[in-house]
Amino acid sequence: MQRASLAWVIGFGLLWVLPLGQVGIADGLHASEFYSNGDLIQGWYWLRDRGLQHYAEWTFTDVPPGADDIVIEITALATDRASGGRGFSARFRLLYGFPGAGPMGGVFEVMEVILPNVSPPDDPVGYTCKGKVSIPRSALYSGSRLFLRVERISTTDNHVAFNKDSMVILLGGGQGTGGQEGTVQPSEQGAASQAELLTVPADDFYSNGDLIQGIHWCRRQGHLLEWTWKPISDPRAIVEAAVNLELLVTNKVNGGSGWGTTVEVSILDPAGTQVASGEVQLVNPFRPRFPGDTHGIGYKTYGVFPLPDPDLVRTGFRLRITWPPSDGSGFHFGGARDRALLALVAAPQGTSGATLPSVHALDILSDPRAYLNRKVELVGEFHGWQGGLTSCPPPVTRGDWLVGDGRAYIYATGPFPEGLSPWDEASIGRSIVVVGTVRLREDPGAGPCPYIEVEEARPAEGAASG
Repeated sequence: MQRASLAWVIGFGLLWVLPLGQVGIADGLHASEFYSNGDLIQGWYWLRDRGLQHYAEWTFTDVPPGADDIVIEITALATDRASGGRGFSARFRLLYGFPGAGPMGGVFEVMEVILPNVSPPDDPVGYTCKGKVSIPRSALYSGSRLFLRVERISTTDNHVAFNKDSMVILLGGGQGTGGQEGTVQPSEQGAASQAELLTVPADDFYSNGDLIQGIHWCRRQGHLLEWTWKPISDPRAIVEAAVNLELLVTNKVNGGSGWGTTVEVSILDPAGTQVASGEVQLVNPFRPRFPGDTHGIGYKTYGVFPLPDPDLVRTGFRLRITWPPSDGSGFHFGGARDRALLALVAAPQGTSGATLPSVHALDILSDPRAYLNRKVELVGEFHGWQGGLTSCPPPVTRGDWLVGDGRAYIYATGPFPEGLSPWDEASIGRSIVVVGTVRLREDPGAGPCPYIEVEEARPAEGAASG
């Protein structure tokens, strides 16, 4: 089985960006063109619509030649809602490439970026996020123009804001990481460096779709795409795993450009038993959207399916996508063996690299099947037995209790956080952290009701003691 160790993943990778020590505008090459359709508030364009149509775009001209990767300093604002709280990170999709090259009118790659919040304690707003990303110089395709575009990935993501100066290409010494002000020194990176990101191509592929120029097109009832990964033996902890997809989508036979859709995904074990399911939104960044025949131009879409149980990679699994799309569009989608890539994070057992995904109740409620049977760290407030906050009943026992954050609430079954009590008014609303596994109960009246099977519950650090 072929594996590659990467610092980031081309196609639809995940890049945690190192924090910077300053929040000012960087010296370097600024964009010659900028546009956003986000909501303009005090010089910043906020991407926050539920339809995920807000975006921001930059075009750089006269990028200096060189052999090194292009380093971009990104400054953004982030909060959890309109007029929201401080201290939240910025998560978004970054597309980069050379506009106007190739048969698709442009050549673009995609990565997922997470910028840490770097607001100092005396910042009255606390929205500032900042960091650096590196992209290969090959993205210029031997030219000197670079196009960047950002968009939110999910409706559950924090609101993010950008302006023309949010993207700056660093020149000269600003590109280095050794001893430069605002970068993380090697001694600070020790724990993180123990984790490794692996990418694994599919071991097998099957489709009964219509084969056209190497792409299997699903466009009738019963058509499917299916990728198989054999068991992976690795003594380290599998922290997170996801299948990244790069499929083609169009609106009809001989269809147009710029269309995306949502597809149903099933995860099967080696015996063919379904062990997980969910949906993937296939996002098409190509514009303009055009309904007529574009002869294949503008068909490429991107999506990702996180495995609810990362240890599925140890037993092997199949990922199956079936037609029709679950959003009712009826659009055609196509793929091939190399259009799916498994990416996973492996870390030594017991090290700080083996961290759990940190989520809020709304994340789980927005897509419960994506988190089903997945171990998470849930951050929220203790709400004890205030059952009126949700339409779901206690899932296991009458002693099950609620955790939430003012936007959404789910039940937890297991021990209460140490020192907190459901009948003590002083305990209600205290910030807590819950470590446990997401389970799901179908309730006849309330529908899907996810809940947390608690392994550990504790007051959050810094919360006032009773």
